[in-house]
Amino acid sequence: MTPMVELICCGAINWDINLFVERLPRAGEEVRVRVIERVSGGTAANVSVAAARILGPGRVAFIGALGGDEIGARQLRILEDEGVDHSGVLIVEGVESGQAYITIDER
Repeated sequence: MTPMVELICCGAINWDINLFVERLPRAGEEVRVRVIERVSGGTAANVSVAAARILGPGRVAFIGALGGDEIGARQLRILEDEGVDHSGVLIVEGVESGQAYITIDER
């Protein structure tokens, strides 16, 4: 029997590019990026994955939009691997999936 969805998360799904720097730059200054980490992100997507880990596969659904690009395809695979129902995700061809560049001070 197919499990019933208990929680629906609707909202952001992004591809986070975390840029680890020794320190944050001052205005107009450049600093070297020491490590780049690319991970799935977006508040609603993160909540849906966390909830699926607690409630179990098929009990959480995610509604959002992704571009019809490689990042979008990767995000769908991640949701599926985590047991999140992604049938409510709209794929928008010709548009890039959301990305967030996040600068992280290593101190």
